[in-house]
Amino acid sequence: MKPLNKKLSLPLVVLMSLFGGWLLVHSLKTGLMDFARVTNESMLPYLKPQQLLVILKTNPCLRNPLSGQALWCRSCETGKAYVFRDPRAPGRKLVKFAMASPPADAPRAADLRRDIIWFTQGAAGALNPRSGDGFCYFEGSNREQSVDSRHFGAVPVGEILGKVIYPQIQYREEPAGDRKSVV
Repeated sequence: MKPLNKKLSLPLVVLMSLFGGWLLVHSLKTGLMDFARVTNESMLPYLKPQQLLVILKTNPCLRNPLSGQALWCRSCETGKAYVFRDPRAPGRKLVKFAMASPPADAPRAADLRRDIIWFTQGAAGALNPRSGDGFCYFEGSNREQSVDSRHFGAVPVGEILGKVIYPQIQYREEPAGDRKSVV
């Protein structure tokens, strides 16, 4: 067998390396992971505008492959950042922290009935928006700039697109209710 010409082998190696890198990023993006950029100040001081996020695409619901109906859903991890569809504009994605429970001034379940019916297409048992019962309550860390569950209520876990894995951030409530610590 005749060896390859050295002048030809270097461009071929570079071309194959570029193609391999593209293939790796493409397979990660279409399968397990996604990338996003922060566009506003709703998550300051944890996430800054233009900061790159790596998202692990995990839907917390196990679905029937034939009907698409949720069979079992796990709850959100309190303090972790998640990406989900904006209930008011489903084409838009939001990044917010999952909270243990809604504060007293959050919209009540009775006030959310119409919106939840629209959001879940009237699925049975979907009218009780509380964390841990197939719904998660989300808040941004910059309360003045954030549009979150305080405005549109709890979000069905089936609408969660993934969890932020980079940067690793954890939102924790202080004992006095001051939500400003990061781990």
